[in-house]
Amino acid sequence: MTHLCIERRRSAAAARLIGLLAIGALVLAGCAPAEEAAPGAATGEGDADHDSAVGEPDGEPSVGGAVAVGLEAESAGWAPWEDAFAPPSHLVGRSFYDPLMDRDSDGMPQPYLAESMEPDDDFTAYTLTLREGVEFHDGEPLDADAVVANLERHLEPGAVTSGGMAPVESVSAEDELTVRIELDQPHVAFSDYLVGQIGYMVSPAAFDSASEQPVGTGPFVFESWQRDQELLVSRNEDYWRDGLPYLEEISFRPIPDEDTRLQSLFSGDLQVIQTLRQGQIAQARERADEFNLFEHIGNDAGGAIYNMQEPPVDDVRVRQAVAHALDQDELIEVLGGTGMTPPAHGVFNPDSPWYDPEMEDIWPGHDLERAQELIDEYVEDPDRSDGREPGEPVEFTFDIPPDPSLLEIAAAYQAQIGEIGIEMEIRNVDQATHVQEAIGTPPDFVGDYQVKAWRIGEESDPDWMVPYYAPGSPSNFPNIESDELMGLLLEARQTPELEDRRELYHQVNALFAEEVPFTLSGHTASLLGTDPDLYGFDEYELPDGQDGVAHPESVGRWTHVWLDR
Repeated sequence: MTHLCIERRRSAAAARLIGLLAIGALVLAGCAPAEEAAPGAATGEGDADHDSAVGEPDGEPSVGGAVAVGLEAESAGWAPWEDAFAPPSHLVGRSFYDPLMDRDSDGMPQPYLAESMEPDDDFTAYTLTLREGVEFHDGEPLDADAVVANLERHLEPGAVTSGGMAPVESVSAEDELTVRIELDQPHVAFSDYLVGQIGYMVSPAAFDSASEQPVGTGPFVFESWQRDQELLVSRNEDYWRDGLPYLEEISFRPIPDEDTRLQSLFSGDLQVIQTLRQGQIAQARERADEFNLFEHIGNDAGGAIYNMQEPPVDDVRVRQAVAHALDQDELIEVLGGTGMTPPAHGVFNPDSPWYDPEMEDIWPGHDLERAQELIDEYVEDPDRSDGREPGEPVEFTFDIPPDPSLLEIAAAYQAQIGEIGIEMEIRNVDQATHVQEAIGTPPDFVGDYQVKAWRIGEESDPDWMVPYYAPGSPSNFPNIESDELMGLLLEARQTPELEDRRELYHQVNALFAEEVPFTLSGHTASLLGTDPDLYGFDEYELPDGQDGVAHPESVGRWTHVWLDR
């Protein structure tokens, strides 16, 4: 039986998400649990027709087994306030960290380590109540003081997550299990921020060593880490979710070469692989009757970011010229995604509830004549920002991590913009350095680069753009400074009405189309490919019994995964 689950936002889910936002229904009280299912029962996103490439399991979920996981890249570290997390980081981090909140199958934030999270009527304060009896791996309790200590780390100047916490005025413990979060403005989507890095809880006793030796509350306990080789975790025998997890051990191995990673799954050296490369997904589909394939197409788009403080890409004419010189259809074909992934026209994909079809006419399209006009205007400008003489060609460096697929896409960029006379140097840099250069150093976080291969977009509420593009934010990688942009985003943050928010985000996308802080090379399909005897990636259940989003952006949840051997 072929197992090919393509997870895209369905219209019903989108409608429910929008409807809830429209009425301001972000009151996330602890819901009454659904009818209890047997541990490990298929109560998540799994479809009855999608059990496994080889059919039904021989038995019920049971404890035991070790799996090896191939990651697309190594991570810089594991301190959520210090280290930038990409999809590989989250796939690993979700083994030893639990979040305060997680998403249900409709994409709405729901309590996880929290038992409830309730906003005030005007969304300027939230009250978070924790579950009883949860402990960190070092035996320390997850109580209100621990949550306050974690959130205060994200409030510190220089924290990579400080942008998401910028509206927070204070965090305080009201009693042993109750935390009060005061904001300086209405914020209808604040709960969404506690799903990811900011919501990952670390034992305060391990703060100083968390980047190298993380201590969380998650289903697995960190054992060891040999950078660029292996990170090992073992089953948390005292996990607060009774009967979970099932696996005894997980070995995470960074394997940047996409072909090597895929072939290691085929050969049995790996039981799980993660990829965001269409070419590898196409190869995996050819053997879909032998392996389980969990696909996802979301708002995540491939592309490039431009350091708007660094000549020559500080000039909008250069960025617009590049955007018009690029042919997304050709770039998608280079990546092997033709017929699999659509071109991107802004930060939302066509299945997103926030997608605006008008952007297809507004986003800069392939137009070599217009691209040439723009670059010629810059080249002949006696006051051009790069200081070169009029008539001299435009040059910049394009940074990529050491991935053959990225080298192919960079070469395609190089050829396409070369048609209008831009000379682009391709520079290989390891993933950790790649990210850190984009972040830069405090206090300005300008970044040390010109152009970098990057992914653009998030699955969360569009409010993610506030911390990403706030001036001075560590995650404002393009260093865009626009009062108009921030005004639109902050207005949307305070607006619960659906159509008003839609219009505001339309204006945001239109501004991106004009300023071009990034260019796009098509939406990204992601894949978790697994051994046919591995079950549970599509059976993810939240603590209160609701179905959860099991593997967005190739970030699987490990609690319900088990090996039938």
